[in-house]
Amino acid sequence: MLPGATASLTFEGTSIAWIGVRNVDCGKADVLIDGVDAGAVDQYATSWLKQVELFRKDDLAAGTHTITVRARADKNPAGLGFNVNVDAFKVGAEVINDNDPRIVYAREESGTETFIRNGWPYFNFDWEGEGLIAAIGWPGQWALQAERAGRGLRLCAGMTQLDNLAHGERIQEAELTELWLAQDEEIRTPQIVLLPWKGGDQLDAQNRWRQWFIHEHMPRLDGNPVPPLVPTQSND
Repeated sequence: MLPGATASLTFEGTSIAWIGVRNVDCGKADVLIDGVDAGAVDQYATSWLKQVELFRKDDLAAGTHTITVRARADKNPAGLGFNVNVDAFKVGAEVINDNDPRIVYAREESGTETFIRNGWPYFNFDWEGEGLIAAIGWPGQWALQAERAGRGLRLCAGMTQLDNLAHGERIQEAELTELWLAQDEEIRTPQIVLLPWKGGDQLDAQNRWRQWFIHEHMPRLDGNPVPPLVPTQSND
C-alpha cells in the first residue's frame, strides 16, 4: 500500500492480530481500533521475514470492532522503501486472508510513488475490477514512478544511475541513464510490457499474466517450454 492508503476489517470478537511481512523495502503504518490510535508498526527488517505477527490486541470488549492499518509517509532510516502490506488479519482462531472481501482497501485520490528496487520489477495496479500489469526488463538498475490522479495512472520507467530515492521524489532525480553510441555500436534498452485487465480481481490478472508469459515470452526447446528452475532461499 502507498502512504495514506488503508486496509480495514470490521469483525466480532475480543482479539485481533495483523499478519504481514518485514523486509528492507517496507515502511511504517499506524494501527487504529474503532478509529482510535492503537500504535505504530515499523515493517523494516534486514531480510525478508514472512507471516510475521505485526500487531495484536487481546483485550477488546465483546462486540463489533474495526481495525484499520494506514500506511505512513515515513520509514525506518535504514529502509529502502515505504511498502506496507497486509497478508491477513486473525480474529480469534479465524484467519482472514488479504483477498477476503471483508477487508476493505482505500487509497488517497492522488499521489506519487517512486520505486527503486533490486528485486522483481513487476507491478499489478488495481482499481476496482480492472487494472494494469506493468513489467520492466531487468538488464540493470531500474526505477519506476507511478502517479495517480483520481482513476488516472501515469507511469514513467527507465534505467537509472542512483538508487537512493525517497518517497515522492521524481524519477529524474535518480539520474536516468544518459549515454551515446559510437558508429556501429548497439544497445538493448529495457523491455516494458503493459497488460491491461478488466473483470475478476488481481489474482485473475496474475493468472492472465502467467499465461501470456508462458505462451509469448518463455524460451522453448523443440517447441516445448524449457523446464523452470526451482530457486531456494535460506533466510526463512
